Amino acid sequence: MKINIYPVDPRYGGEYMNACVKPASNNVPDWYKKSNSYVGDPNDKMYQPKRMSIKKCIPILEYMTTGLNLHLPFSIFVEGRYPERDIYTNVENDGIAKLGHHSIEQAQLFPIPDSYDIHPYKIDFPWMIETPNGYSSIYVQPQNELYDIMLFPRGLVNTDNYKNQVNFPFFLKKDFTGTIDAGTHFMSVFFIKREKEEFVFNEFEKGKDKILQAKSMVQNWGRHFYKNTRF
Repeated sequence: MKINIYPVDPRYGGEYMNACVKPASNNVPDWYKKSNSYVGDPNDKMYQPKRMSIKKCIPILEYMTTGLNLHLPFSIFVEGRYPERDIYTNVENDGIAKLGHHSIEQAQLFPIPDSYDIHPYKIDFPWMIETPNGYSSIYVQPQNELYDIMLFPRGLVNTDNYKNQVNFPFFLKKDFTGTIDAGTHFMSVFFIKREKEEFVFNEFEKGKDKILQAKSMVQNWGRHFYKNTRF
């Protein structure tokens, strides 16, 4: 599947684009790389010499290496205490890449945790993503990096038809002051094919053989029954 990324202005091409829109497979977080694959504490009564760590949990790795990662194209500075605080960036307001905002009324019933400011800010992101016909883009805040200063609602865009940049509203934590650095990974993008869905809810007996086969694969093939990884 070919995914096209376009800058919406010549200033945002080249190295600037490559620094802010990255394939997730080349952008694995440092915490994951530095983690040990196996752990064990001899003083633990449940000690096993080679107990697999979270690094061997393939679903987590698959999530973090699929799709695109989007990174902030500018730094955000927050000075003062909520609600009287100043929020600004290190870029000129050129109408393309900037920190924008919505009115409070536009998100009046959105379920925002009490620890966040109800004023919705917005990242105006100067790149357009184009997918093949029939494919959409799902935008999700990174879930395995535990970065909660900014809270982004999730969304889905039919990026085969919508030929424009996608901007990202967010809520800022009330107790935060300081700098959110340019280059911060703030959004993950996954791609799905739009198809009519049919859900079939089966009784246990109908799927019993498949379940037993899956259990046998885990027991006999061990940690490689699903796939090998390079990390």
